[in-house]
Amino acid sequence: MTFPELCVSLSVLWITPCISTHDGHHSEVRIKVNHIHMPFPTLQFPNPQINTMVKLVKDPSGTNIYAGSPQGLYIFKGDSGKLAPVHMPLFESDCHGKPNCEYIISVLDEGTNGNSLFMCWTGENVKKCCNVQNSNHKHVDCFIMETRVHIKEPSLHIGGMLFFTFSGVSDDQGSVGLYKYTNSSYTWPSSSDREQRYIKIIADRGSGSLKGKLYFLYIEKNTNPDPETPLWIPRVSQICMDDKGGVKNQLQFRWTSMLTARLFCGDAKKRISFTELLDVAVVETEHWNSTKIYALFRNEYNLSAICVYKMADIIYTFAKSKFIEKDEMPDSNLHRPGECVPGKNFPPNFLKFMENRPEMEDWVRPARDAVLISHHHQYTHLQVDHVEGKGTVLVIALESGRVHKVLEQDGEAFFIAEYQPFTSPTRVQSMLLDSLTKQLYVSSSSEVVRVELRNCSLYGTQCCSCVLARDPYCGWSTSSCLPAKKHSIQDLDGNCSVCQEPSKALLQDKPQNTPPTKIITEGSEVHLNCPALSHHASYTWYQGNRRRFCFSTRQGCLLVIANVSQEDQGTYRCLATENGQNLLLASYKLSINSGPCARATPLVSVCLLLLLSVIC
Repeated sequence: MTFPELCVSLSVLWITPCISTHDGHHSEVRIKVNHIHMPFPTLQFPNPQINTMVKLVKDPSGTNIYAGSPQGLYIFKGDSGKLAPVHMPLFESDCHGKPNCEYIISVLDEGTNGNSLFMCWTGENVKKCCNVQNSNHKHVDCFIMETRVHIKEPSLHIGGMLFFTFSGVSDDQGSVGLYKYTNSSYTWPSSSDREQRYIKIIADRGSGSLKGKLYFLYIEKNTNPDPETPLWIPRVSQICMDDKGGVKNQLQFRWTSMLTARLFCGDAKKRISFTELLDVAVVETEHWNSTKIYALFRNEYNLSAICVYKMADIIYTFAKSKFIEKDEMPDSNLHRPGECVPGKNFPPNFLKFMENRPEMEDWVRPARDAVLISHHHQYTHLQVDHVEGKGTVLVIALESGRVHKVLEQDGEAFFIAEYQPFTSPTRVQSMLLDSLTKQLYVSSSSEVVRVELRNCSLYGTQCCSCVLARDPYCGWSTSSCLPAKKHSIQDLDGNCSVCQEPSKALLQDKPQNTPPTKIITEGSEVHLNCPALSHHASYTWYQGNRRRFCFSTRQGCLLVIANVSQEDQGTYRCLATENGQNLLLASYKLSINSGPCARATPLVSVCLLLLLSVIC
């Protein structure tokens, strides 16, 4: 094969994927953002360890963000707007002056009653849990807890009670499931021989009642040997927070109120289901029953989806559904299993029924069809921000460490942007979205990165390009794309008519927008690049009304004119077409001078140019 033939072959191989990315807009992100486009303030952990778990927690009474790992705790002060790590020496009083005192953080949660944090740690001679005050970070209301807890497990501290989970398989050190610690006593789960992974604990914090109910979501390994059955079964369980366990020899110190229901995510008509629950985000409302639960799933084909459940539907299922074990229902007029009642006066047949982890006959189904978000991406973490009157922003982390920002409207997903906060591929350990400041915090085992989700300058310098971004956080204001305010120009369907700039006008010559002139020599070669505004757009160069072919790359659309002749003179414009709108992105006027001819070898020149610029 000759060099020109090889060049053409490579060109076809490289260019075709670039051009094809303009199809399938629903699964392709509109823009991709890395350190070149915007800064990502970063905190590097000292002496990071591989696969160290890092958990992010927001101060509920302020703007600070905490990052904790078993090896240390750090604070990001939000009042200054800067990512400023501050080591917190909470453990000095327990070290008794020892210079190399070591401790391991096992629980890190949001604080309550005006405190910044609730945390537990294990030192050389102590296992302690405390509230952490906001002003001076002193620890108060401490207690000793003699059990194993891991920072990666879901936990919740509410009303003086600590709830935490243990995932995996039951062993000599404990059973998998949900635990409660309060007043030096424990309530723990009945033993199970199935592998379980716990994802989230949810409680009605607003009521302040110790007799409220708590819900926890998890997946359980399927023991059915049939290869056609899913590997994992997603579940939600309900318990009474004030459950004190049963009587001696029958559910003593174990849950007497726990009910379980299966979760469904998928399309029953198409026989598509998603069973591996990966992460859960909760959007709380003023009324607890209106709270929405966003759940990230994947299935055995590596398809990913998000299902949205209403808290009201979960409550109704546990209150009204029949039990699978209905033949074993206790003949009692006391109360329905799962209802919260004081004391431990339960008849033996009731406790026997509850000991078998009764399951509801009805499954909890999502409020609407699943939102299919990917055919080829591997997602791991989910955060959600409901923007009143403007839809919902989903922030989803990928296994590579990248992050997708997605607009969800009526079950449809629009991929606004992809952020690459880490300089190299890494696994995300934790992710937290501050819905007040619209700052996203993403942690790996070695660093925490902050992403400004309201950096609207990424969307260009025209009203239409700002509107086409369909970002609820951004709007056009006078002459710039800025964080949205009350009177900003927005249209979340991407309709540029709100800008009062008819797209047809962009095709017309405007004397006030005279393009720059490029004076060239006849027989020479010219390169005109049209910058990439969006991966959803298609790009076309026009010479007057004549369409000219260009090479599509991630950086834009490159027009190469080899061996320029008199007929190549004129005005050139590059138009981006997206969602039925035309945007003028670049324009030039080519004029030939009468200087000496400097010819180039067109094919070789184009090939070398592609080697440098066509990186798909």
